[in-house]
Amino acid sequence: MILSDLIKALEAADQSLVLPHGFDSPHSYRGYYHDLAFEPATDITVADMLAAARNARGETYEGYKGGDYKMGDYTDCWLAEYGHLGEGIGPVLIGLMLAAGRAPAPQPASTIRHVYLDTEFLRADLTRRGLVSIALTDDDGNDYYAVNGELDVRAVYHDEWMRENVWPYLPTDPLGVFDSFDKDVRAYADIRDEIAGYFADTTAAETRLYARHGAQDVVRLHGLWAHDWGVMPEAVPRWFIDIHALIEEAGNPDGIPEMESGAHHPLEDARHNRTVRHFLEGAAEQRLRAQIAQELHRAHRPVFAPGEDPDIVARTMRSIDVRLAEMGHTAPFWVPEGGER
Repeated sequence: MILSDLIKALEAADQSLVLPHGFDSPHSYRGYYHDLAFEPATDITVADMLAAARNARGETYEGYKGGDYKMGDYTDCWLAEYGHLGEGIGPVLIGLMLAAGRAPAPQPASTIRHVYLDTEFLRADLTRRGLVSIALTDDDGNDYYAVNGELDVRAVYHDEWMRENVWPYLPTDPLGVFDSFDKDVRAYADIRDEIAGYFADTTAAETRLYARHGAQDVVRLHGLWAHDWGVMPEAVPRWFIDIHALIEEAGNPDGIPEMESGAHHPLEDARHNRTVRHFLEGAAEQRLRAQIAQELHRAHRPVFAPGEDPDIVARTMRSIDVRLAEMGHTAPFWVPEGGER
């Protein structure tokens, strides 16, 4: 089977099927260097196999003992480990692979993805040059960080606050000059595309966005698409929850974690926002537990009539214990056994 026919056969198949036996990793075939081979693979989707085949089209591979060989639509295809002989890929083999395919296992329903945003920016510059750096992280620790390669370097350096608080975290060369070739520096358009991919990479039904004093942060995020919600991908949140509002709603509790270092580095700030939100959730849970405990221990122990079965009370209190245990802690409440205290 030539490469173009292989691609057509895979395009016609259900892309979501998982094949117990398939292929990936194209390379030059050991038997005929000008032919294309794929390495056997297990539990691989049709979509991944198709991607491997498409990626091989027009690609040049080095032969096992040297030489460069370009693969095209009319290149014959083989199934073989690199450096070994194998068998030709034909309609029968592809048919058997596809016939053994199964639907992908259902993914557990992920409820909500919590993403934390922080940016650094020139306060009076809402253009693309006003974005200095941007970071995202989520509860699973998936991080994104980029420095805008199109930022107004001169304006950042000549702003005293920015020079003291933000400039130290920007990449510079040994002479202290902004290093536009650093690995963290991205073109503005690349930042837009990478962030779109970050938000799209989830199985959650909903994504919630958090930022602290975050109005400007969200303006900079949406500014990547010129604030055009018709163009901005659906996966990018349209609204956000302010961490500071959560603090106020919680009554500004004692013990809120403080940053030990890294303030005004967007990724460190975003991670700290995550830490604060988790602290507030834990504090709210503790308040609820304390309130329930107070109500339970305030109540008088009921007096039962002779012969009356107190099991309903025991079951009720036990169900409260179970519910609280599900919240992540050992329920501390007394559960009567047979109505005796």
